[in-house]
Amino acid sequence: MKRLLTKISPSRLQIISNTVIVFGYRIFQKLISFAVIYFLVRALTPEQYGEYNFILSLLSFCSITALPGLQESVTQSSARGLTGTYRKAQPLAMFASIAGSLVLAIFSFWHSLYGSPQLGLGFLIVALLFPFCYGLEQWKGLRKGMEDFKTIVKMGGLFSTIQGTLIISSVLLIPQSYLLPIFFLVLTPILKNLYMTYKAYKLVPPNLPVEKNSLTHGFKVTGYSSFNIIANNIDSILLFSLLSPEALAIYAVANKLPELIKKLVQDIGSVLTPRFARHDKYTAQTDRYIKVFSLISGLIIVAFAFTVMPFCITFIFSDLYTESIIFAQVIMCSLAIGNVSILQSRYISSKLDTKSYRDITIIMSMTRILASVILVPLYGIWGAIISIFIYRLTMTATVQVIMSKRYKVTKP
Repeated sequence: MKRLLTKISPSRLQIISNTVIVFGYRIFQKLISFAVIYFLVRALTPEQYGEYNFILSLLSFCSITALPGLQESVTQSSARGLTGTYRKAQPLAMFASIAGSLVLAIFSFWHSLYGSPQLGLGFLIVALLFPFCYGLEQWKGLRKGMEDFKTIVKMGGLFSTIQGTLIISSVLLIPQSYLLPIFFLVLTPILKNLYMTYKAYKLVPPNLPVEKNSLTHGFKVTGYSSFNIIANNIDSILLFSLLSPEALAIYAVANKLPELIKKLVQDIGSVLTPRFARHDKYTAQTDRYIKVFSLISGLIIVAFAFTVMPFCITFIFSDLYTESIIFAQVIMCSLAIGNVSILQSRYISSKLDTKSYRDITIIMSMTRILASVILVPLYGIWGAIISIFIYRLTMTATVQVIMSKRYKVTKP
């Protein structure tokens, strides 16, 4: 074993190490998440679980205001040694996130008067805490750029455990209510963000140089990524508004396991981003690795969807949500198709290539938004599922066209 390891370059060893660390963390995090869901779906009615997911969807929707594109800029700049970008980006993200609180407060006021009082109170909780939950996340970009994945994983694992314990305890203590789970869901990231932001400010001295055009790129990326955030949440908002909370609950369950798989693939991209940021060329070797990985993982995903996944859904979510199985299988198949584009788009986003990022994000997001707006009112949950499939096919085609035109494969 030692002889085999000595033949692997230190650079590749670090990539492998970082991938194992991040993968292990993601699996651990999701095991806790599924444990939480196991108790949550049994403590709440489908209607309440739908309302709970509606709050999460609006929370994700409002994350646009926290300028998420700046985190990508911080990662790239830090990977190139210009960590001063972090100190410029963090106050901007925190101040901008106040707008998200205002939007959530409006939903709180509306539902308190005309909808469910519990839903209105849930929105009030997240409105008050939103800036500290989403506006203080720039430290992640700094740590990723420094390839300090061990710290990210260590802190994530600790606070995921605390969060899971608190949420499970709360639903056992007070069933038929999602207010305490929502509170703990937002509180624990805040505690982590406050501590890691303090550490980041100690790590990055004042007056360090800021990479030229990095923040401008981050603002542009935020603008373009807002289309993607809207696209990822439009189905949930439409299902809740046009159908029922129960319909959203079924759809949310169908998305849980596919979302885990998608996150695992994205985690590989996150590990590779600092390396991609330092590469001047897209080599044949890189292209080959991405495509072989995508093919193998795609076959595994499809096999999992039609063998183990149905059992997992009924075990975790109970027989109340067996209707979600067929929807989850179709989503899994769409994910297997779009695997290669996830990693290739990560290569593109590792460059200060605003034009390509804009083209990919706007084309695929607008496709999904339009598909959802047309199909969900007509076909309900199936309309949302079909829109996901159309979205993934569009993303794959768009990324392939851009890679062939702007990132032609070169020999190493």
